Amino acid sequence: MGSTQRLLCGLLVFALVASVSGCGEAEVPSTATLEVASDLGVRNARMPIEGLLTSGQVTEEQFDALVEGGYRHFISLRPESEDGAGWEEAYAQPGAFTRLPIAGAGDLTRENVEALDQLLDEVGDDPAVLYCGSSNRVGALLALRAYWMDGVPAEEAAELGRAAGMTRLEAPVLELLGLTEPSGR
Repeated sequence: MGSTQRLLCGLLVFALVASVSGCGEAEVPSTATLEVASDLGVRNARMPIEGLLTSGQVTEEQFDALVEGGYRHFISLRPESEDGAGWEEAYAQPGAFTRLPIAGAGDLTRENVEALDQLLDEVGDDPAVLYCGSSNRVGALLALRAYWMDGVPAEEAAELGRAAGMTRLEAPVLELLGLTEPSGR
């Protein structure tokens, strides 16, 4: 075998190894879609940010099906003490689940928003599920994250929060966004 043939064979072997290992190939689109969650009956399932499913509490069966559907990370904003929460730590694969307990309006702090921002940065482009009991706390924190961390105008941040499920926490969030006067005045 001549040197040219050896070079061509080497390149062919390299190309085969690279294609098997995924090197040099285009990203395969994720199967983690809103439809996957909707078909499973996930409560208040929405996707206000590409690749980030926001929702109410998922069940063990939904958790498994969402993993099969391409979701890689789960973040719960529910304290372990809330009814229906607290099982995920023992259930999820290591590194796939994080809890950031947000009990209500008193926990809508810059520190908690920064913690969520860091978690979402760690998730990166991987499909993730961010949930609480109904998606109300999810929407509230995402609105504040957009405003405080990303510099999104207050009105747009509020719209993102609503799109993600914010309801009962809207008044305190609007106050924190500077869109309403502080209560008690």
